[in-house]
Amino acid sequence: MKIQTIFPLPQTYLPISACLLGINTKYSGSNNVCASLLHLVNADYFVPIPFCPEQLGGLETPREKSEICREKVVTKNGRDVSYQFQYGAKEALKIVQLYRNIKFILLKSYSPSCAAGVIYDGSFSGTKVSGNGISAQLFIDNGYCCVGSDVFSRPLQVGYYLGLAQKYSEQIFDESEMKENGCFYCG
Repeated sequence: MKIQTIFPLPQTYLPISACLLGINTKYSGSNNVCASLLHLVNADYFVPIPFCPEQLGGLETPREKSEICREKVVTKNGRDVSYQFQYGAKEALKIVQLYRNIKFILLKSYSPSCAAGVIYDGSFSGTKVSGNGISAQLFIDNGYCCVGSDVFSRPLQVGYYLGLAQKYSEQIFDESEMKENGCFYCG
């Protein structure tokens, strides 16, 4: 006799910067849709939890481009929007904390909110430097592992990184494996 259950199998939930899923949350009013990521969503590889810290912080879309400059977030015209970025980061963290067993968050690379490992230098010249966005840093400080969306520009590695993320969320390997692969930034 085959036993069936009325309960669904556990789902893998993955918090994701909303712009990567084609949601128009980018400062310009558009998005940063990632076709390979949408393919994984459509294949039910995981259940996305989309969020945009900048919108959660009260900033409009479209809005002025912002970068981190000397520990503040400023627009291209010099307006300090640090409070909105910090507030939005706290709200995004609340969303992630609603779900159990989340250890891994996929974030938009180079964003002043979401960048994991590399940000723009604050000169609005396109120069990149080491650092984390405001939300990414808060996630890391709270023990989450963050990965930048630039991993999806290397299609052959997508499965590898998502496999690592799954292993990490199930805590079945040494955390140093995540930190040493050059893509993940873990708290």
